[in-house]
Amino acid sequence: MPVPPTSPPDSPRYALSRRNAGIGDCLVCLGAAWRFARTTGRVLIADWRGSPYSTERSTNLFPLCFEAPDRLAGVPFVGDQRVARLVSALVREPIYWNRDPGDPKQWERSPAQIFAARDRAVALIRSGGDRPERTVAFDACINDGLTALADARAFLDAVRPVERVRRRLDAALATLPPGPFIGLHARHGNGSPIGDHARYWTDEAAAVERCRRAVAALRERLGPRAPVVLCSDSLGIVRALRAAIPGVVRYAKRFRPIGSGDLHGGPGAHETLDDALVEMLVLARTTALVRYPPGSFFSLPAAVALARPGPRMQTVADLRRPWTADDPLAPAVVPAPEDL
Repeated sequence: MPVPPTSPPDSPRYALSRRNAGIGDCLVCLGAAWRFARTTGRVLIADWRGSPYSTERSTNLFPLCFEAPDRLAGVPFVGDQRVARLVSALVREPIYWNRDPGDPKQWERSPAQIFAARDRAVALIRSGGDRPERTVAFDACINDGLTALADARAFLDAVRPVERVRRRLDAALATLPPGPFIGLHARHGNGSPIGDHARYWTDEAAAVERCRRAVAALRERLGPRAPVVLCSDSLGIVRALRAAIPGVVRYAKRFRPIGSGDLHGGPGAHETLDDALVEMLVLARTTALVRYPPGSFFSLPAAVALARPGPRMQTVADLRRPWTADDPLAPAVVPAPEDL
C-alpha cells in the first residue's frame, strides 16, 4: 500500500469527520473526531455532504443545522460550505480516500472493511495517539471514540442550532404546559434495519409496556399528570404508546407510511430536517428522559444535557444503562428516578 506524503511542520493538520446518516449519528461521530482533533492539535472538519436531508447531495448539511464557528469547543473548526473545496485538496488516511472522486467505486467497501476501519479509528482516538498524515479521515460510525460524559457535554454544549431552528424550537416549547415534563424517545426504524436496536422490538407489546413502566416510575417523582413529550420515527409506535400512556403530547410532524423505513431514508427527507432537529432539542429541555432503545444516537444529546454526573454517571456508556436491573431490555432513564 502506498504511503501518503507527510506535510511540512507548519502546515495545518486535519481531522475529517464524514457522515451522511441520521442527525444523531452525525453528531456523536463528529464528537469523537473532535476529541481526536483536540488531543492531536488538528483542525476539525465536519463533512456532512451526501445527506438525504439535503436537497443537493453536494451541500454540506452541518451549517443547515448548526452554527459553524471558527472554533468548536476550543478546537479550530471548518463546518460550512468551504468543506468541498478544502477536502478535495487534502491527502488523507485511510488511503482509499485518495482515489479519483469521480470514481463510482470511491466508497465501495465490504462490511468487514467498514468495521475494521471503524475499530482502528476508535482504538486510535481512545489511545490518545496520532498519525503522520496531514489529514485523518473518519468515515465509519466511530461513536465509541467519545467516552467521557464531560467531553460529550463540552462538545455538545458548543453545538448551537441555527436561527431558523431556534425559532421553531421556541414555538414548540411554547405549546407545552408549565411544570416538569417527561421526554420519551422511541427509535423503532419503521421497517428499516436498525442493527442491535432490533432486539428491543421483537415483542412490540412488551416494548410499549417497558416504556409505560419507565414513565410511571418518573411520574411517581414528578407528579401523576406530568405530560410526556413523545418523539418517534414510527406512526404505529406513536399510536401504541399513546394508547398505553395517558397525557402524551407530541410534536406535529410528517411520518412515512407504517413499515416503509426511516424518516431520513425516503423521498422528501429534506422536508423533515427541521422536525428532526426540533424534536432532538425539545428532548434536551425535558425534566427527565426515557430512551428506548437506550443506545439511540438521536436521544444522546438530550441524555448528555440531563445527566447528573456522579459515581454512577461518568461515561457516555452510563447513559445507556437500563433503569431497572431486572430487565436487560429496559429503557434508560436520565436522570434516574431516584435522582429526581
